[in-house]
Amino acid sequence: MYIGDRIRFRYIADVFPLAPKDKEYFCLDLGCGAQFHRVIAETHGFKYTGMDKDPEYIGTLKIDLDNEKEILNLINANKSFYSVILCIDTLEHLKDPTLCLSYLPDLLSENGRLIIHVPNKNQTHVLIEPEKNEEHLRDGFTAEEIKSTLGKFFTSDKLWIMPTFLYNEAIAWDLNYILSHAFGTKKLIEIGIEKLLKFDISTFVPYGLLILGDK
Repeated sequence: MYIGDRIRFRYIADVFPLAPKDKEYFCLDLGCGAQFHRVIAETHGFKYTGMDKDPEYIGTLKIDLDNEKEILNLINANKSFYSVILCIDTLEHLKDPTLCLSYLPDLLSENGRLIIHVPNKNQTHVLIEPEKNEEHLRDGFTAEEIKSTLGKFFTSDKLWIMPTFLYNEAIAWDLNYILSHAFGTKKLIEIGIEKLLKFDISTFVPYGLLILGDK
């Protein structure tokens, strides 16, 4: 698992609730990719469903989160059904992330938890500026952008937005990025060391944002 996935995995595991034992509880993972978080859901006692636009893992269901009709079909079949909804590093791939965000609360059961992770729009890289990810349709999000939509559904005492990929984790991410680029590795390392020596830690902005909404 890539270092970024491992770092996110720890954050998600730390905020994932335990399912009560009185009945079955369900987790929906939107934009699940290779289902990295399935093990978290199942070890916390939840039945897991993964959905993605381009399923790459057996058992993943197909959904286009830019297609309002497909989202509404999902809601009509599962309104207020899922006790946990994951949307991990998915919104930055969407043409209209606000559309997806505004519908997620309809899928969440009473006392359910929404867990979202996105890149921080204002992130400042410590060692090297990565190449633009062509699969990302936006650089990231600010806390204010997330609040402007989710604040309509969650009161302030039930909506938390916190930074992830803090300084040491950010350096680990950058090092992994540098070393994973076999072409020009020596040059990239040299650039990284020079950038680190000049980096002003007081200007550091974490790379990610973790959003929790409790219904």
